[in-house]
Amino acid sequence: MTVLDSGVRKMRNNVGIFTLVLGAVLLCAACGKEKATSQTSIALPAVDMETIPAGEFVRGSDATDTEGLQQRYGFAAPLFLDEHPKHAVTLPAFQIDTYEVTNAQYKAFVHATQRVPPQIWNEMGYVFTEDQLQKKEEAELRTLATDVFRLDMDTRTMSKDALLAAMIKQQQAFDNYPAGGMTWFDAYAFCAWRGARLPSEAEWEKAARGADGREYPWGNNWDPKIAGTGDDVGQDEGFSPVGSFPKSASPYGVHDMAGNVWEWVQ
Repeated sequence: MTVLDSGVRKMRNNVGIFTLVLGAVLLCAACGKEKATSQTSIALPAVDMETIPAGEFVRGSDATDTEGLQQRYGFAAPLFLDEHPKHAVTLPAFQIDTYEVTNAQYKAFVHATQRVPPQIWNEMGYVFTEDQLQKKEEAELRTLATDVFRLDMDTRTMSKDALLAAMIKQQQAFDNYPAGGMTWFDAYAFCAWRGARLPSEAEWEKAARGADGREYPWGNNWDPKIAGTGDDVGQDEGFSPVGSFPKSASPYGVHDMAGNVWEWVQ
């Protein structure tokens, strides 16, 4: 069975890679080669996956919050307690998406199944397909360009073709960002549509930290410069196109497991 990494991976601060597992984006995992059978005119963009080998890994931790992180980041419950105790877990081999599910991938699902899209898509015009935009009259496109797409240009004298090109270009700029704003049920449905499933919490953790019990995908020392968490100067709130921080990849080559958006698990 394929496992999909569902949900938008929300940014994680330096509190450990498995403290904040749940979220609103998508990642998928897999142990097979099932194919989605849905009919759609929008092809699902190619999905890269990494194989996580069978075997034992260190799950959980015995850590305690000695730095006052609960107060610093405003968490309601004490950190780390739900990770106790550190212990060994053995899993069969599985596959998981190399990258977080992108807007483009999730958009194919939304239009193929008529699923309600994330609200932010309606607010920024990303919900429209190119065919839908082309069928609109020039006056309607001009209104969309200013009120929804909020194009940073003078649209008053632009032709229909020029308006379409500007809108599509703006949409394409968001294609490779991680999809977010969906519920667990949306994530579950997306994975099923792809012929896959959500990863278990244990699978997600092994894919993120490897077999040797490291705290972060790259090791045990926090480095804000290599993860998209917004902690480093110049980062924009920790939200970036998928795979923007290759040095933060896990030992198995899975990206953004300690940054960008939170991800749903089974």
